[in-house]
Amino acid sequence: MAKRDYYEVLGVSKSASADEIKKHTGNCPKSTIRISIKKVAPTKNSRKFQKLMKY
Repeated sequence: MAKRDYYEVLGVSKSASADEIKKHTGNCPKSTIRISIKKVAPTKNSRKFQKLMKY
């Protein structure tokens, strides 16, 4: 499996500022916790967070 770029996983450009990156990652842990409690299908943000955690 080819390694994916962190920026690609988050959906931001490589020239993104720290604020832009935080904006895209801010809800990831919350989404993951909510999913584990409710046992529902993962949201888009939680899938991104899970991909990041594989690195």
